[in-house]
Order: sequence, then structure tokens, then C-alpha cells
Amino acid sequence: NAIKYAPDGGEVAVTLEAAATPGRRPALLITDLMMPHLDGSELIAAPVPPTILMTAADMARAREAGADAVLRKPFHLADLAALLRRFLGPPLAAGPEDAALLLRLASRDAAAFALLYDRHARHNFGQVLRLLGDLAAAEAATEAAFLALWRRAAGADPPRGDVRGWLSAMVERREAPDTAARAVAETAQT
Repeated sequence: NAIKYAPDGGEVAVTLEAAATPGRRPALLITDLMMPHLDGSELIAAPVPPTILMTAADMARAREAGADAVLRKPFHLADLAALLRRFLGPPLAAGPEDAALLLRLASRDAAAFALLYDRHARHNFGQVLRLLGDLAAAEAATEAAFLALWRRAAGADPPRGDVRGWLSAMVERREAPDTAARAVAETAQT
């Protein structure tokens, strides 16, 4: 599924209008109650796909607007994930297990590395961002963690089993941020 972003209610309306042709209608609309140009309650007054309406304050108004679901901000990602499963169904098959991908990674299989990255990078990035509180440092640390995974996979002490746990342990021990700092310094020297 493609995700389309619009910064305000007017652009959401234009996007929905453009997608009104059969086969192009969005499967789900996630919008805020209070937005510039056209708020969420005005937006969903017109025929729209199933809608999750987010709000920080006015839960009664959000429910009265007729949304299919209301999500109070700030929200937990688990709550959003539950709503996404409710409206969109379960995620696609996960593909090969991490353990099988680690075995392939030991043979320097770039496709296996890409699958592991796609599967775990967002979680690792979020964890590092919470730990460091700096976007650039979190990006560098995430890259460093995956670089360490690549390097260690074919080494004498390869990661085993739970890749997410291994990456998390790196973050908790701050190996990834330290490695990221060295990687940034090395890049600056070249």
C-alpha cells in the first residue's frame, strides 16, 4: 500500500478528489481533527474512505464528526497498529525468518541484508532516537548498528536468533552510537 501525505485539510481533499476514480480510492484516511484550511470534521463530511480521526483534546467533537475510529493524541504506536490491522487486515507475510536471513547474511547475501534492514530499521531508529534525542545521531547510529550486523554476520561471533534483540542490545550498551561517532569521524577525514 502506498502512503500519501498532505500537510493540510485542503490538500487532503484535493488528494481524495484525484483518487476518486475506481481502483484508486484510498483504503484508509488518517487525519487530524484540527488542521489548516479544512479541518478533519469538515473533511469527512464528504464521502471518504474509512477514517481514523486524531485529536489532542476534543474527543466528543471527533466522535460526532462520524469517523470510523478516534485516536487520542499522544497515542501509543500499538494503538495505531491495532487500528491499522482492523481496517487494513494483517500485515503481509513476513517472508523468511530472521534466523534464515542471518545464515544468508553470513554468505554476504545483500538481499537478506535488505530484508533485515526493511524489517528492523524503523524500530532500531526509534529506539536510538529516544536514547540520543538527536535525529542526525540516531540516523548515524542506526546505520552503524546495521553495518555492525553486516560485519559480524560472517565473523567468528555472528549474531544469532533475534535480530531486533541483538540490535537493541547494541543500542542499550551504546555500541551503535559509539560506532556511529567513529563512522562520522572517519567520513569527515576522507
